[in-house]
Amino acid sequence: MKRTTVCPRYLCALFYLAGLLLIYGCSARLNEKSATPITTAISKDSSLTAAPATPSHKSDLNLCLSATEPQTLDPGNLTDPNGIASVYEITQHIFDRLVNIDAAGRIVPSLATSWEYLNPLTLQLYLRRDVLFHNGEPFNAGAVKFSLERLFQATIGRQKENRLHTVAGVDIVDKYTVKIRTTVPDGLLLRQLATLVFIFPPRYFRSVGKQTFGRQPIGTGPFRFTKWNADHDIVLTRNAGYWVPAVPKLDRVTFQFIPTADFKDHQWRNPLLNGQLDFIKQLPGMQTFKVQNNRETKLVKTRSTRYVVLMPNPFKPPFSDIRLRRAVALAIDRELLIRLVANGNGQPVALLSSDLEFGHNESLPAYPFDPDTAQALVTKAGYPSGLSARALLAPGTSPRLGPVLARFFKDINLDITVVAPDRRQLEKINLVKDYDLWVFIAHNPLRHSAFLLNQFLVERPSMAATNAYPVGFRQKFEQMVSTIDTVEQARLCHELERMAYETYFVCPLFQIVETYEVSKRLMYKPSPSGLVDLSEAYFQ
Repeated sequence: MKRTTVCPRYLCALFYLAGLLLIYGCSARLNEKSATPITTAISKDSSLTAAPATPSHKSDLNLCLSATEPQTLDPGNLTDPNGIASVYEITQHIFDRLVNIDAAGRIVPSLATSWEYLNPLTLQLYLRRDVLFHNGEPFNAGAVKFSLERLFQATIGRQKENRLHTVAGVDIVDKYTVKIRTTVPDGLLLRQLATLVFIFPPRYFRSVGKQTFGRQPIGTGPFRFTKWNADHDIVLTRNAGYWVPAVPKLDRVTFQFIPTADFKDHQWRNPLLNGQLDFIKQLPGMQTFKVQNNRETKLVKTRSTRYVVLMPNPFKPPFSDIRLRRAVALAIDRELLIRLVANGNGQPVALLSSDLEFGHNESLPAYPFDPDTAQALVTKAGYPSGLSARALLAPGTSPRLGPVLARFFKDINLDITVVAPDRRQLEKINLVKDYDLWVFIAHNPLRHSAFLLNQFLVERPSMAATNAYPVGFRQKFEQMVSTIDTVEQARLCHELERMAYETYFVCPLFQIVETYEVSKRLMYKPSPSGLVDLSEAYFQ
């Protein structure tokens, strides 16, 4: 059966994955495995449960997560790919989804308490009762139908085309039951619901319109929108009637926006050290030392579903030759790379997934560091004197990556010239024609091992004309996404990952370990999503 593909079709979209669709449900429980060799305050499952259950008198949290003020707080009306991340950091606290993805990558209930497939084309969801939107409007099947159909409108065509294109319609069975009909079996539908679809109040939305809704949003989430002080902050307050017992624990959360220039001048760190801020994230490595050594602050770390990736251009010579792609994979000392580039905040991985994602194949080891074999492969590929190549370092990646990779490749007679364009420059670049290697950050919002495989193989029809394309990969992928049985789906994912691994079409460098700089009194359990979920945070 021919199936329309799931994700964006343009190669430049690979470089926006770090910011696109960073949308997950509330984290339930962190995976026990931490990112060795990192030893500084990596979050454990006990980070919340071991603390006193009695809330502290301090219940107002001030944080700065981004220099970018969002243009809207309507997650159903996002047009700027670069601003999606900053919007979702805030709106995931205001709105709920039908289902969520927990810390182990499993689909778990949210506004839908349970679900079942009536047949391969019909998903029936049973909704939570007695849930109210922040304005008192009731949550019910009508709100679900309205929210889903809103995403089908032509005005939000990008989301419809790339995400929920298999949905044929939504039927109200009764006040608390809905059916979602699809045109083909869609094994990823629940994960799409857990990432894309927020639930909106239809009566309020229709009364105020899209523009006002984006400035004064109303949802069913743990926090209510309270105030937007332009160019300064957005304030949320506790939803006392939230349907999850004892959540949230904070009374007030203020998202501040500090200009990038201040970030470069260390102005983000200083308010944290002096108590003006309680929470920031992703400070440059050297700045974290002062946070770590300060008596009133601490570092919290967790593995994420973001990956630093090198991709040899498989569409044209020289890297259409599998021997050269393999040479690149073997030339890199990943442990050393992580220390030099990420101050140890990373973990080597074999694939564009880890045990945090559904369908991950744990039997495949990270590519070994073997420069001798890599150099021999370069010679066998017809370059006994070496070769030159152009590498593109995408926006958002560390500038230290270029020199470090160049040094590794020099040892196998591969001389690379590194170019690091900004986002505007990147839009004008023909990646396939002008570059031999691409380095970027890839993010997996669906927490499913197929998501990034889809990005790199299924969405690249021209790859079928190169040696990079694994024989039978597309057919097996279509079989997997059309399978609603999760056991069979996981088996097919394992096979897909092995096929990709053995063709060296992409070279994962490391899994990113997210760092959070917070008040020592703040009890916060980070999510693998990389998004900050404050629904269960509180002060000791």
